[in-house]
Amino acid sequence: MKGLLLFSASLLLSAGVSAQDDFEVSLPSLETMQGQYQAMLEIVVEPLLEQEKLLYEQYAAAVDRMKTDFESKGQTENAAAAASEAELARTKQQSGETDFPGIAAARGKLGAALVKIESGKVPLMIPIRNQYVARLDELRSALVKAGDSDGASAVTEEMKRLASTRLESPKPVAPAAPKIAMREIRNSPLHRTERITGEITLEPGQYQLESNAHVGDREIKGPDGMGTLVLAGPSELQGEVFINRGSFTASDTRFYEANLLANLGGKWFGTRCLFDGCLLNKGGGWFTKFYSSKWTFEDCVFAETFMKRLQHTPIGIQVKNCTFESVTFPSVIFFEDAGKEAVSPWRQMEACHFIGCVVPQSFLLITQDCLFEECVFVEDEEPIKNLTDLSVTIYAQPIGSNRILGNKWEVMVEPANAIPQRPGASIEYVYDAGELRFR
Repeated sequence: MKGLLLFSASLLLSAGVSAQDDFEVSLPSLETMQGQYQAMLEIVVEPLLEQEKLLYEQYAAAVDRMKTDFESKGQTENAAAAASEAELARTKQQSGETDFPGIAAARGKLGAALVKIESGKVPLMIPIRNQYVARLDELRSALVKAGDSDGASAVTEEMKRLASTRLESPKPVAPAAPKIAMREIRNSPLHRTERITGEITLEPGQYQLESNAHVGDREIKGPDGMGTLVLAGPSELQGEVFINRGSFTASDTRFYEANLLANLGGKWFGTRCLFDGCLLNKGGGWFTKFYSSKWTFEDCVFAETFMKRLQHTPIGIQVKNCTFESVTFPSVIFFEDAGKEAVSPWRQMEACHFIGCVVPQSFLLITQDCLFEECVFVEDEEPIKNLTDLSVTIYAQPIGSNRILGNKWEVMVEPANAIPQRPGASIEYVYDAGELRFR
């Protein structure tokens, strides 16, 4: 806060405009104000940069311990790789790409910690930018009044540049994206015709299912009828998986042309996964009033498709820091009161990035801190049921209307550069010619 006050005072004092607005003292140059703005940005993020430096030092020390362990076991090649990794972390604050035992987990922890630090930068920078824009507007008005049309035009261009650029500091160097294992898995519980029960960890690899995999058995009462599957990547899966009773937890996995279903009480969990042309939907004939099946995704990317339907009875979702490419979303069907149901824990889309999507107005009501880039907003076919006042803010590039109004609900549209936290997935991916893959 002290830095903000000093920044404001320095700009106002440098303007040199008297109470009578006689302009006898020269106005600050645009270059001076730009320099002050950049200097203040550096000041507010400096403590976080120090945290990043300390984090890399701790990471390098951990890799040094791995190197010592390799040396004690006579594993000279792994020891050399660990030494190079530690040196890279200390000198360039980067993680490498060479694989050796234990490094993938270490890089994953480093990347997660860096993202947390990085997410703290933008909220500190936004007030500085907003104040800078206000000072630019004051300077432009003063220049117009002084008859300096060229100077006023230059300030206007700077304001346009700020409006078209999302405020974000450089992304941290993320751990390398998982390399997809090419070995095909032909004999696993997913390939069997009988229903899958018990706790099973699937080995990484490529799964191409010719028949649907059925997880859990409702004919077996109690916990013995539950199926709990875990697939830790790098992996790929194509085919149909139906969670009848139980759950499926996946990480670092590419799902493509997959049909993923869940019955009453069925749960899907996805972290750092890709979903390429997949259909996600409620399956089976068992229902409850709200959120019969529950789906949780974080740091994932979806291309072309998402949920088949978003009605209150079949589907509950918790989605955070995910990216959506070219998805046409269904309307969100509320039971009776959108104002209350939109803030339910199982109606959450937080800090997501939508690119080239078609989005109904009802879907906007369940979002928080989300960025919509080159998206089209459409009206719902059915009126949105609502009894409680609801206001939602979205961030868009470009901005069309700055406000969408409905019956006791409104959506405020702000520029992309005002978003308070980084949206979208952090994993590196390629979406080209209709195909989604890890980079």
